[in-house]
Amino acid sequence: MADQVVVTDDDGVRIVRMNRPEKKNALTQPMYAEMTRALREADGSDTIRCVIFAGSPGAFCAGSDISDFQKRAEGGLKPITVDFLHALVRNPKPLVAAVDGLAIGIGTTMLMHCDYVVAASGAVFATPFTKLGLIPEAASLDWSMSWWIQPTWRRLLCKPHARSPRYQPARWRWRASCCAATLTI
Repeated sequence: MADQVVVTDDDGVRIVRMNRPEKKNALTQPMYAEMTRALREADGSDTIRCVIFAGSPGAFCAGSDISDFQKRAEGGLKPITVDFLHALVRNPKPLVAAVDGLAIGIGTTMLMHCDYVVAASGAVFATPFTKLGLIPEAASLDWSMSWWIQPTWRRLLCKPHARSPRYQPARWRWRASCCAATLTI
């Protein structure tokens, strides 16, 4: 299972790469656990200064593996996803996401908790929770509400980040088709 999430450190940067291309990087419980471990380890390390999330070409993350939802409904799984979200939100290091292809469900939710999101021109963002009969997690909303969210995000994303005192406000370019923020230089 460790090869489905590849964690590497290079010159102070931790790269957490989802590596399950045959399932478009749909996250399983062991993958959540490995990503949680990688975040908590980075939090406790003085040598790691930044964490980057990446997927495989054409698929950042297709959300949670649906078969895990069925197991959880039958009482067979622990809420490891919540542990991951707590580690993501509480991590004091800058979080960066490199998105290519699909970012569905939690793949989109993760982006809302990152400091920077860099998306390829072919990136696709979706939060189909209500269509699947699920409750959105950790700041996810139906993107059809983007008419309301977009002005709010502009105000929030252009403010200096509280976790990083040296952070300089960036200019953000908004893609109206998906309301996803991408950094422009």
